Amino acid sequence: MSDKLQQIVLEKRTVYLAFYRRNGDPGMYHVGILVTPKSPKIWPRNGPPPTEKDMDCTLFYPVAEILEYRPWQFEMKSTMARTELLAGLVYVGATVYYDELLQFSIEELVPRFFPLMNYSNSHNWRGKDWVINALNYLIWSVAIDVDPTYPIGYGTADHILKKGAAFLHKQPPSDSSDRWSKPVPTCNRSGEMIPSKVGPAPRMRVRKQRDDTHRVKWRTA
Repeated sequence: MSDKLQQIVLEKRTVYLAFYRRNGDPGMYHVGILVTPKSPKIWPRNGPPPTEKDMDCTLFYPVAEILEYRPWQFEMKSTMARTELLAGLVYVGATVYYDELLQFSIEELVPRFFPLMNYSNSHNWRGKDWVINALNYLIWSVAIDVDPTYPIGYGTADHILKKGAAFLHKQPPSDSSDRWSKPVPTCNRSGEMIPSKVGPAPRMRVRKQRDDTHRVKWRTA
């Protein structure tokens, strides 16, 4: 049993609907559920690759083999909040669930409430359908704590997805050279921009000393 499973994490973490760029397909996105601490680490853009120990966030995302009959499945992986392909975020709410409990809810409970989610590509299901239904279940089961004052329909995942996509399409184009120097575009469930917790990536500066050791200094680019 993992350390996380032995201890229930009572600290609230932030839940986002995350949009990831699709290589070679501008304006189109993959989506996933990103769970982060309130203030996630931002890894330096020119630093060495982070190890799993450095990664303080968790991404839940759907996978399926194209042209092969098999159900869509969710995978859970450790990640940094900010990655090369992350295009934007929609703030959904907060959770006190630890990763394994969220994983159990998605993998075991969601298909019971949405049996069609066991259908494969041949039934016109796509990754976003998995995410929408998983997010809806987590909201309805109160695994994600959302603002109860929102009008009916404003807390549902399909509304969140549409507002997030519209928000991203309004953002000015950026390339990889200047993308890291700006916060990740973030909006609320109504598609209104809010301050981003995933800020600019710091730049790692290495200064050589007399004994040829290296001292690492961080600064925000």
